[in-house]
Amino acid sequence: MASRFFLVIERFTASITDCMVALTEGERNDYIAFSVCDADTISTVHSGVEIDRYTTPKVNIEDKKKCLGLTPKGLVVGTVGWLLPIKGPMYLLNAMAQVWQSYPEITLVFVGKGDLEDELRTEAFRMGVPERVIFLGWRDDIPEIMQVLDILVLPSLNEGMRRVLVEAMAAGKPIVASNVGGVPDLVIQGENGLLVPAADARALARGIESLLANPKKRKEMGEKGKKMAIKYGSDSMVQKIDQLYLELLRKKKNPLGLSNGGTEVY
Repeated sequence: MASRFFLVIERFTASITDCMVALTEGERNDYIAFSVCDADTISTVHSGVEIDRYTTPKVNIEDKKKCLGLTPKGLVVGTVGWLLPIKGPMYLLNAMAQVWQSYPEITLVFVGKGDLEDELRTEAFRMGVPERVIFLGWRDDIPEIMQVLDILVLPSLNEGMRRVLVEAMAAGKPIVASNVGGVPDLVIQGENGLLVPAADARALARGIESLLANPKKRKEMGEKGKKMAIKYGSDSMVQKIDQLYLELLRKKKNPLGLSNGGTEVY
């Protein structure tokens, strides 16, 4: 009932709007599929990220690991976001149970808080791996923490545009993420990361293991992600919005689409 109500509101809003903006192509396609608006009245403008904060942080990795309670040796797999069911953190913990069979030295880091934190802690104890799972809560030093991670994992069951993916890309980190919502806009399979089915701990584990086993691939994906992140920077977003407004103003001045040689209508 609630979804239908919001759909009616979206359709009404679209009917009195010159242009709607979607954050991802997936979101744009949904708007069109649900008849919220026509294809020619909705544009995609990805949310901008201050990528400079992630490309050039000055951090001593060994010192930062020590500060966070991590061992200086061993790789780090991490996720950043709310610890809620829709974000899939339990699937990540269950996936790591498989990963630890081959890579017992790996540490799992959860950055964020939420309703599932206590359950995740309890499950880690039940699995006998509390020392391998670090809960950092909410932090204001994400650019530095991102440098400590070797793989960024996004196990969400549904997503729009997760800015943390761009942040990981800017930091040069490979990604393993659920193939949902707007995630494929940012994570290109085999380029800057791996996409796996949502709610599938085994598939998530296989993706993580494949990157852990291939340092060269991790580096290549990180480098490609860093190059790709530029187009999701805040400057790029502002430019796209500027272009969109200019195009809308042009159409308002020339609603009949007349050529330069015709008479403009005001």
